[in-house]
Amino acid sequence: MILIRTKLLFYLRYGGYARFNYKNWLSAYIIAWNGNAYGSREVNAVDKIVGQKFTFRKTGLNHFDGSEGGIFIEHDIFSGSISRNRTEWGENFYNKDKISGVSQFFDKISFEIKTELFTYNYLHGWLVTPQFITPGDSISGDYKNRAEKYSAQNRISVNLSKRLNISVWQSVVYANRGVDLAYLNPFLFWESAQRSLEDLDNSFIGLDVRYKPVNGIELTGSMIFDDINFEFLQPGKFQKFNNRFSFMGGLLYIPEFAGRLTAGLTYYFVRPYTFSHPGKSENLAYTNNSFPLGIDIKPNSEMLNLHLDYQFTPRLRLSMDIKHIRHGENIYDNSGNLLQNHGGSFFISTNQFSSEDAWFLAGEFQNTTTVEFLLFYTPGANTLIKAGYVFNKSNFNAPVPENYFYTSLNLLYF
Repeated sequence: MILIRTKLLFYLRYGGYARFNYKNWLSAYIIAWNGNAYGSREVNAVDKIVGQKFTFRKTGLNHFDGSEGGIFIEHDIFSGSISRNRTEWGENFYNKDKISGVSQFFDKISFEIKTELFTYNYLHGWLVTPQFITPGDSISGDYKNRAEKYSAQNRISVNLSKRLNISVWQSVVYANRGVDLAYLNPFLFWESAQRSLEDLDNSFIGLDVRYKPVNGIELTGSMIFDDINFEFLQPGKFQKFNNRFSFMGGLLYIPEFAGRLTAGLTYYFVRPYTFSHPGKSENLAYTNNSFPLGIDIKPNSEMLNLHLDYQFTPRLRLSMDIKHIRHGENIYDNSGNLLQNHGGSFFISTNQFSSEDAWFLAGEFQNTTTVEFLLFYTPGANTLIKAGYVFNKSNFNAPVPENYFYTSLNLLYF
């Protein structure tokens, strides 16, 4: 039906949904689906519903499948769950920097304590690393395995007033061993705990601020420090490779004269080497199965993003998203071997190809502008139709065409 020259893409997803409720404190649900993608595999892979699925990525088939679900309890100020579902953490309305919408689903235990003054969240997630194969014999075949990897996260959010909210967040990524009791303890300062465990892990600390100066306007600011070291947050040392952090500032605007319109403006900055970590492959990087847990922007980058939503009817919404990204890529030879490390990858931390100074946007300068128009239509409770157009302009050979159309049909019955 669809060839890459036509730049038209389509996927069909179909499945079932079931939910159970007991009184007002216990619930559970399960969703399972299958799907088929048509057209360019490279472009279909951009959609996380398709591209993150094992069958599509690893087998070469245009088939994909998935499942989500969990069990949930809720009583008074406490709620908890064991689940695999979409989780997003962060203050920015459209770009969640702690756990974003591009992150692959992962299994987790979590709970929340919510009062009028504060909200406390905790989760411990079981992440995935790429498989490795140990050659076997002609009888038993090869052996597949992968390293264990986990992420513990918690966050306390305080309402200082009806318009001002401040949050503190911490996370640890650890791997190559079983579940560690220190990170199952939700009331512990993990940066200190991981040092007492011989400093084997990758820890993060974050700060979020959300402020509503007037009705219809929301300002947000977020920072993430990767292995925080205040020594390098000063003139003359700011460019050192040890200085790893990200910053995000956002504006959300809902005009009084057009209540169906929502506009978001975001600036995102991430220092070289942030979210990577010394060690084998991506075992300690802030990723899940090679997909970032946070914003899908490589280290050593900055992004300016404008997003507009217009809700024509409860069933019909039109979105426009414009991203301009500048990135300093590592230098590789024609065979893909690393020549110069400028901190431009989630998967490569400091090594013999690094210099002590990690200047922002050093390396191969890559400039990308993406414009996307997306239409959502929900004709019924079981059906979602999406149709979009994407325009890409880059100064390098990007893996997707400059422009393409795509459509999808989602049918989930319950």
